[in-house]
Formats: sequence, C-alpha cells, structure tokens
Amino acid sequence: MNTNTLNVTAKQAEGWINEYAPFLLNRAYFLLSNKEDAEDVVQDVFLSVCQNNTTHSGKSSVKTWLTAILHHKIADFYKKKYQSKSVNFSTIFDVHGVWKDEGDISVWNNEEDLIDNEEFSTTLQGCISKLPTLWKVIICDVYFERRKAAEICTEKNLTDSNYWKILQRSRLQLKDCLQVNWFNS
Repeated sequence: MNTNTLNVTAKQAEGWINEYAPFLLNRAYFLLSNKEDAEDVVQDVFLSVCQNNTTHSGKSSVKTWLTAILHHKIADFYKKKYQSKSVNFSTIFDVHGVWKDEGDISVWNNEEDLIDNEEFSTTLQGCISKLPTLWKVIICDVYFERRKAAEICTEKNLTDSNYWKILQRSRLQLKDCLQVNWFNS
C-alpha cells in the first residue's frame, strides 16, 4: 500500500461534503441539466466514498479525485437511463429518410391558428420554462429575438455543433411537451 494512501474517515467525509459539495453539484447540474438528478449523483459520490471504505491515494487533489468519481457516477446514471431504450427508426422513416406517416406531425401544420391563441402561448411558455437554462435562452434568442446562430455562438461561447445540438434537443423536448400538454390534452 502506498504510504500516501488515506482511508476516509467520517470526519474527513463531512469536511469534504462541506467543502466540495457545491462544486460537485454545479458540475453535476451542468452535465445532467436536472437539479434532482444532480443532487442524487453527488449524494452517491459521497455515499460511495464513505460506504466502500474508499482510499485516496494522494496522487491528485481531493477535489480532482471526487470529480473523477462524480464523472463515473454520471456515466453510470446515463447507462442505466438509456440502457433499455432503443429507437427503431425504420418505423418512422423509409429507406430514403422520409417520414413514413405524417399523421403524427400533421397537427403541427396549423401554426397560423396557434400564433394568436392565448392558451397555446401559455402552454408554450410553460414548456419553454421546463428547458435547461441555456436551452431556454437559445430558443428565445432564435425564435423570439430572431438572432443569428453565429451571434449566439459568439456570445455564449459555443461551437457550431454544440449550438445546433442544443437547438435540436430543445426542439424535440418542446415538441414532446406540446404534444402532451396541448395536442393530446
């Protein structure tokens, strides 16, 4: 055993929680975009450190060590979340990438009727409010402020691919939310 190895005591763990929990929560929230999931994962980090008689080798700082454990816990979180879910795109698209059935999206083609509908606007704002903060800002910048992608990327320090991925995921989340809260209600 390395002479620098340190078994974690309850008192040390308590000190680490006080010192590093805010940083780990911010990091987890950034990676998960959900406050409750972030809190659960950070709690798992500290439980793992305390329950598994974990040792810190001293080769890195405690903060770096805990951050590495956090990243492993987040990877496990995503593996578990998406492990059993699979999408069969052949049921949605034909071999040329064209929608097979437009029945699902035909209700979206009446946007003229929805623009002035106050109830729809309220529902849309509710759906937008559920988005992660950065996604919400980008959606508002693009669709309400009519700002250009390059301008948003520069201001938010985003790469083009990151911008387009956020926009795509935001649209999908909004579509799902509106489908449940407006079109199917």
